[in-house]
Amino acid sequence: MHIRNYSDKFGKFSILLLLLISACTAGGATEAPPTEAPPTEVPSIKVGMLFPGSTTDAGFSQAGFFGLQRAEEELGVETFIRESVEVPDQQEAFRDLAAQDLDLIIGFGSFTQDAALEVASEFPDIQFVIIFGTVTAENVAAMRLDQVAASFLAGVFAGLTTETGQVAWLAGIQFPSSLQAEVGFKAGVEYVNPDVTVTAAYSGNMFDVAAAKEATLAAVDAGADIIYFMYNEGTPGVFAAAEEREFALLNNASRFGECEANENYVASTIAAVPPVVFAAVESFVNGTLDASGTSIVGLANSDAIGFEICPAGDASLASQIDEVKAAIISGEIDLPE
Repeated sequence: MHIRNYSDKFGKFSILLLLLISACTAGGATEAPPTEAPPTEVPSIKVGMLFPGSTTDAGFSQAGFFGLQRAEEELGVETFIRESVEVPDQQEAFRDLAAQDLDLIIGFGSFTQDAALEVASEFPDIQFVIIFGTVTAENVAAMRLDQVAASFLAGVFAGLTTETGQVAWLAGIQFPSSLQAEVGFKAGVEYVNPDVTVTAAYSGNMFDVAAAKEATLAAVDAGADIIYFMYNEGTPGVFAAAEEREFALLNNASRFGECEANENYVASTIAAVPPVVFAAVESFVNGTLDASGTSIVGLANSDAIGFEICPAGDASLASQIDEVKAAIISGEIDLPE
């Protein structure tokens, strides 16, 4: 009897326990969390860039390379480069980059755009961007700094400070950026002082130190007391001329203001190349790039473009320069093309 009663009680207890387990299971309280699938690794965007010059030239090409490096570090893109590629070899170099299954290919400088246009038509699924380009196509965009606006400010400064009534614009060769700078500089001088004479000369080479020196001396000997210039490795020639003649220098900087580089600098146009390259990659990554249009980085982007008065220059003109800058940004001043 005792055993039977015990069994009955045990049976009832077992049934109750099973019911409790069933209820808990039905409620999901004791379910193990579902196994999460391992995260899918998103492949990095591949970006290639072709440079006509060396990425260690301490000038234009290296400035562009800095922008690509920043994109690699901050945006996580994978980068591929071809450097020191002369014009006859650029199509082959672009095809070599395209064969790497890239998402974006950048041609650095207007000298690369003819080859880029040709190769881009063969790879319609790859986006091409020409930095400082002047032409576009279905999958070829252009992005450049507003050299006209920045150089307009240089012209204003020169027109207000010249004592001889004659200033000069010097560069190695005529290409879109140098021609835009010339146009802007002349317009800025005329805006504040139409009586000033502006001469322009191109020495024939961006890298020839002797030619840059000769062109600078010729301009100064003709009466110019302010020289606004754009050279790459030819810049030391301008500095050498400054050791032999007395004149003021306005620098068109490719990376940043360089007031400390020479005691004759009175001011510097800041036309920073790295932010333009970075903007091209960033807009592609974000999906905001105009795939077949032209994007212009203007004075509103103070990291990329602007004007700096050096310690040797007339700091009292800063507010006047700022007023002109604001008028350009607002559209009050209509710049030439």
